[in-house]
Order: sequence, then structure tokens, then C-alpha cells
Amino acid sequence: MTTLTRIVLNPRHRAVRNDLADSRQLHKTLMRLVPDNLGPSPAPPPGSSTASNPQPSPSCSSKPPTNPT
Repeated sequence: MTTLTRIVLNPRHRAVRNDLADSRQLHKTLMRLVPDNLGPSPAPPPGSSTASNPQPSPSCSSKPPTNPT
């Protein structure tokens, strides 16, 4: 089961601005939202392909579309 959560940030709050300026601190802040008891390894190893971590589909390419002439 997947749950999505929308987080609304207040850009006037100092902690929000600090986290947005520092990706490591932002990651630490967001990880505090996740419970510690998710199992022995909640995240798959980097580079692995699992049902919860599928490889990007070809339609998600970062290449710009070409214009046929």
C-alpha cells in the first residue's frame, strides 16, 4: 500500500528556508516524518529494481521530443 502526503511549506518560516537551502538538512527533516520501525531495510539498495522501485519507463525520458519535418 502506498500513501502520499502533501506537505505545505511556509516560506516565511526560518526553518523552512534553512531546509530548502540545504538538501542534507531537508532530508533529515523529512526523514523525521517516517517511523523508525519499518523493517530491517526499508529502502532497497541503490541500483536495484523492485516492484516498489521500478525502473523509469521510456515515456519518462529527459530528452526533448524531436520535431519531424
